[in-house]
Amino acid sequence: MLAEADVAFRPSHGELADVDFRRDHLRVTDARGILAGEEISRRIHALVQR
Repeated sequence: MLAEADVAFRPSHGELADVDFRRDHLRVTDARGILAGEEISRRIHALVQR
C-alpha cells in the first residue's frame, strides 16, 4: 500500500527501516516508537488542514 499511495509515511524503525524501504512520495519519521505514531498523526493532520 505504501508503494502505491499518493502520500505515505513510515516510522524510522522496524522491518521497513531494516530494508531501507524508500519511495519518492514516502516520508520517514524522525521519531521512533510511539512517538513516531504521534509524528505521523501530526503530519497527516497538517496535510488535511491545507
